[in-house]
Formats: sequence, structure tokens, C-alpha cells
Amino acid sequence: MSATFHDLQEAENPRNGTVLDSPASVSKLFESLSRREPFVFELRGHTGYTLTIGLAGALGFAQLSRTDGTPPYNVAVADEADGQSESIGFLAGNQPAEIPGRYCVRVGQIEEIATAFVTTGGRSETIRWQEI
Repeated sequence: MSATFHDLQEAENPRNGTVLDSPASVSKLFESLSRREPFVFELRGHTGYTLTIGLAGALGFAQLSRTDGTPPYNVAVADEADGQSESIGFLAGNQPAEIPGRYCVRVGQIEEIATAFVTTGGRSETIRWQEI
């Protein structure tokens, strides 16, 4: 399996179009993105699904949906102990997207979700998902 990276905030990002095909490639990508302002990117799978990810320092969000935009839309849900009450704003095309705190999980979990998507083409079973 594999997925293609698309930065939704910086269209000129030289990594756009990079194919991720292993856990190591996901780790390398996350390391390269870790110091940016909160933003959104997509991992477009070759199975008809896209994983939309937002990164904001130690937290992020993940939404799995069909690439054609039809439902269902599944969002990773934070554990009660990890969840936060405040929304976080993530930039996509210089437009802020406010994500409720209950959908903001630790960045390590986001990386695990991305790794599962890249290696299986589907969603991670290590986190709870909610259909929205």
C-alpha cells in the first residue's frame, strides 16, 4: 500500500506528490513537518480513501473519508484523559478550520494513524473513530 502527500496550506511545498510507502517514510515526513504552524495535509490513498490530517505541535486531528467526497466521514476521537476542551485552529489555504478539542489527539497517535493508513489503506484500529 501507499499514499501520496498533499499539503493543503502550502501549495508550493516541495514534498507535495511524495509517495509514502513505509512506516519509515511516514516518520520522516512527520519529523519534517513538526515545527510548522498548525496546518492541514492529506494522504491520498490508492484504495479510494483519503486521510486528512492536521498538525499543531503536540496535537493533531485525523479524518478518514472517501476520496470522491461522499460519506461516511470518520474522525479520530481523543481519549477522555487526553482530550482538551478548547478547539484548535488549523490552516488550509490560509483559511482557519476550527477542530473541536474532543477530536484533537496526541501527535504520536496521529503518526500511528498515518502509518496504518499508508501500510493497510484503511483506518487504524488503535483509536476510537466517530462518524460525523
